Amino acid sequence: MRLNLDCHWFRKGDSPQWLLAAVDSFPDRPLLHAPAWAPFFRQILGDYRQKRKLESEMFIEFNPLHLGGNKLVSPNAKAWLPALGMGVRPHKDPPRMAGMEDMDDFDPAAPFPFFSHPLCRITRESKKDHCWDTMIGYGAMVTMLSKLGTAPLAAGMKGNLLPLVKEPLFQVYEEYWPLLDPEAMQLARPELEKHLGAVQMYFRECAESKTVMLLSVEPLDAFLAPFKPQLDPKDPARVRLSVEGLEPGTSLGSPLTKPDELDF
Repeated sequence: MRLNLDCHWFRKGDSPQWLLAAVDSFPDRPLLHAPAWAPFFRQILGDYRQKRKLESEMFIEFNPLHLGGNKLVSPNAKAWLPALGMGVRPHKDPPRMAGMEDMDDFDPAAPFPFFSHPLCRITRESKKDHCWDTMIGYGAMVTMLSKLGTAPLAAGMKGNLLPLVKEPLFQVYEEYWPLLDPEAMQLARPELEKHLGAVQMYFRECAESKTVMLLSVEPLDAFLAPFKPQLDPKDPARVRLSVEGLEPGTSLGSPLTKPDELDF
């Protein structure tokens, strides 16, 4: 069966590249199965991680869990061993408490505005593939690939992001991680790379913009080639990825060698 995925592929000079796929709505779990776009992004992440010999960090963002993923976290918490952290949107307002002024123009019919963005990091390496398969499509998945291990990567991120947090209540977390969305494309390369730290590839289901996004500090050409990218001559940013079936997804965690460790 041929699978097609229509995306926007933004690439300019030596700037980081973005691959964006629009989603009608989250959750995007047709018949409770993973969405059609999920194998493409998993394959790119897995191939990039394997070829560059990178470490992966996987997160579940709290705020979008009300879209349906909340019922899946608690039963799997013992297996995934999540560690609580705080997401920081460096190109937007830092985490803060809601004030009375925020309620002045509050529209009950509009989505609730979140002013802080907790997320939890999956600490059990051998369960990252299981977490991806369980949670993908609910608008809460974030994945980062880096040459650094968790401790030095987290320390670098905290050093970059904690100074942006002004309210004392949100200055007490052990971990701080960048929470980017497509609007971050407006940032200059030096600023964007500062917020990424040592992260070389960044993936997020962005529920607020109804977008699935992949950000890479190096060109994506080689990693998109297996999907036979077809550029739209009227809009070079539009690209169709296509493949006759997909290879089994490359592991997003450490290689699983014992059959009883496989959860899917």
